[in-house]
Formats: sequence, C-alpha cells, structure tokens
Amino acid sequence: SPSNEYADTPLAMSFRNGSVFMMDEMDNATGNCLVTLNTMLANDSYAFPDPKHLEPQQAHEDFIFLGCGNTCGSGSSPQFPNRHRFDSSFADRFCFIYWGYDKKCEQAITLHKAKHFGVDDDIALEFLQYVWKVREYCETSHPEILVSPRTSFVGVEFLSLRDMTQEQAMIDLVFKTTDEATARDIIEAVKDGA
Repeated sequence: SPSNEYADTPLAMSFRNGSVFMMDEMDNATGNCLVTLNTMLANDSYAFPDPKHLEPQQAHEDFIFLGCGNTCGSGSSPQFPNRHRFDSSFADRFCFIYWGYDKKCEQAITLHKAKHFGVDDDIALEFLQYVWKVREYCETSHPEILVSPRTSFVGVEFLSLRDMTQEQAMIDLVFKTTDEATARDIIEAVKDGA
C-alpha cells in the first residue's frame, strides 16, 4: 500500500475467512502466478506476506476457488491466440466445466439495455436473433471470430444512436478485425440461410 504497510488482498481474506474467490482470465496468467496458486491449492495452506501472521495459514473449510478463462488451459485457439497452456500439475487441481452463453440471460439483458436506450422490444429481439444466427454460423465456419453477448448488448445501443442496419452494427462490433470480403461473405451466408 502507499503507506508501506501490508494490505490484505481479497484472495487472502477469502482463503483465511472462507468464501468463494473467483479468478478470471486464468488462461492469461503468468506461469509464476499459477505456480503460486498451485502451491496454495495443493497444500490448503499458504504464508501470505502479512507481518501479523508470518506462519503459513490453513485454508478455511469454506474457501472455494473458482478459475475462469476463455480456453480450457490447453493453450491458444483461433479466437484467443495469446492464451497460455496450463502445466499438468496445475490443471490437475481443477474440474473443468464448459459454461457457454445463456440465451435467456442474454435476452433479458439485451431487452433491459434496449429499454434504457429507447429501442423497441421487437427491434431488439430481431437484432438478438440475428446475432445468434451470426454466432452459430461463425462457430462452425469461422471459429476465429467471436460473437459474444456483448454484441447483443452494445448492438441495441448502436441501433439507438445511429440509423444503421443490423448488418452495419455487426460489421462495427464483430468484424472490426476481419477483412471486408470475409465479413460480407458471412453476412450473405447468414442472410441466405435465414
């Protein structure tokens, strides 16, 4: 801390007092970070640099560690080329659960955002269906392109701010790093498949 005194971290407090701690973007963490976590999780004890508690502390029985990431720790993928592979000893500490997008949740948030930005529910739902079609197509035909729920959420805001088509919103939100020809091919393929 700025006062040069030890300040407890959320992880240390969760570990000591017992609660759920969720670390996001684990597949983007450095190897040194994961080795430290591995030691903590494997031994259920850890010596935090707390001058009041110099001895290793035991994990509280209610401490639960959740790790999230965009890949399953197997290294880079077409959508996430800079992700790191977990070493086997670290991966062995976890059960892996695939957690995809929840369409009901995505729809509820999209409609809430649409209301906030003055976009009619019918227009928001039509755009949401379009996002889902593009996502489904890209998952099979262009796995390097990510069509996340953020597309739906920000898309309804785009539709409220400018007089633009669904296709233009998709170009601005999803295909910004895709060449124009590929973007147009995807848009046409989705339109033809509709």
